[in-house]
Amino acid sequence: MVISHALNLARFCARPLAAAALSLTLVGLLAPFTAGADAPPTPADRSQRSPLSGPPQPALTNPDAPPTIIRLGETGLIERTPQPPESAAAAKLALSEEVREKISAIFARRAAILDAFVADNLDLLTKFATAAATNDKADQLRLLSEAAGKLRPILLDRPLSVQITQALPESQTNTFGVMLEDYWDAVVKEVQAAEKAAKAKPRGRFAITAEERIKGLGREIEAAFQRQIYSGDLLYRVVTRDVTLTGEQAASIRELTREYAQRTKGNASNQDNLQLFLRIAALVDVDTQVKMIRNVQAVFGGGPAKPAQAAQPAKAGPAGTPPEAGQPAEPAEVAEPAKR
Repeated sequence: MVISHALNLARFCARPLAAAALSLTLVGLLAPFTAGADAPPTPADRSQRSPLSGPPQPALTNPDAPPTIIRLGETGLIERTPQPPESAAAAKLALSEEVREKISAIFARRAAILDAFVADNLDLLTKFATAAATNDKADQLRLLSEAAGKLRPILLDRPLSVQITQALPESQTNTFGVMLEDYWDAVVKEVQAAEKAAKAKPRGRFAITAEERIKGLGREIEAAFQRQIYSGDLLYRVVTRDVTLTGEQAASIRELTREYAQRTKGNASNQDNLQLFLRIAALVDVDTQVKMIRNVQAVFGGGPAKPAQAAQPAKAGPAGTPPEAGQPAEPAEVAEPAKR
């Protein structure tokens, strides 16, 4: 039955993005794009800062201590967050509303690029997850080369540290630079200590910071994926890809996917998925229902069932294309949701 394909939405909410594997492989492939991007602006005056002697604990109880973005996790290692360190450093500064808005705009633009990358490249990310799971190095390199091209707006942009420094008042640039330099000093020392403990030759600062930044980009991509999952935007994009809708239909479907995502919070039941599908199907005609089903199939796999098992197109073409000649959809089965 065609309606059964709505249950594939459960896979959508549960499927993890292989961001960790993506970022690890990106290290080797994309390092050339990060040349010169790992060095934060050198502070003009560091006389007010104590020398760094290993990863320090943040001085939470000393109001006179210089601000720091270094946080140690339960394992005693420096925490890496989904946000770049520049974001944490900027948040520590006492800024006017006008400056804060400028900095927020910098990060909003970056987030928008990553959101678009995730939404427009679901097939690429799915293929990469498969290649990572099968350890197909050749396929990973091919896919990552493609990803690098699509991420050029970020990879070739000015370093975040430079963009934010240019938006800051001169009185705050030194504090911002010191926090970043302290952070990268601590990260480099931590990684080098681990490499020494593993009897490996410690790498230099550039190699370590380049790798850390690429891993950080992977975490940002994962965060973009999660943002769109829990806002319902990614589900909306999948369902409506290459589908012509009226403004009213588009607004209604976007609201349905938003409400569904916020209500289920990634733990949707089969019943939740079926109800969503029926509510969307009630807004569109039969041809559009077929296109939407194929959009779901294109992302989640699980090709169409045989005619004897389910009334649906026997051969699914590319997402958004009509059934092949001689393989029409069964109107009685497909049209059922539209009558509800």
